[in-house]
Amino acid sequence: MRGAPKEDVPLVASLLPLLIVVALFAVMVIVPGRRRARDQQHMRTTLAPGADVVTTAGMHGRVDSINSAEGTVDLEVSDGVIVRFASQAIARVIAEPPADGSDAEDTETDVEPESATDETTTEDEPHTDKADGDAASDNSARGKDSAT
Repeated sequence: MRGAPKEDVPLVASLLPLLIVVALFAVMVIVPGRRRARDQQHMRTTLAPGADVVTTAGMHGRVDSINSAEGTVDLEVSDGVIVRFASQAIARVIAEPPADGSDAEDTETDVEPESATDETTTEDEPHTDKADGDAASDNSARGKDSAT
């Protein structure tokens, strides 16, 4: 007794699920990766002195100068402090340099002044300065009078 004859499945039909998985991988992983790399390259080529940037290490600074031959960017991270980075270390641009040539520090920002953050205490809670409170508690812990 012989069983039913085996059906021959075409090779294309058996490889179809694998081809679909490879195509989905390409669409979901490779294409967005290329797009990100292209966007990063465009950002680096359009980078100009005066732009506020963040490095891949998380350091914030303002572009002071760009050396395309060496592939480096000099960032001013504090007043008068210049640090040299590889241009690939620039992760993103926070603020473009102003178009009129004035310093970016002169423009208004969305940051609230510090005096506005001090108003967060309620009437029920007395406002105490942390440094004064720590000093008083340190003195009382040592057995000294905090008033002297």
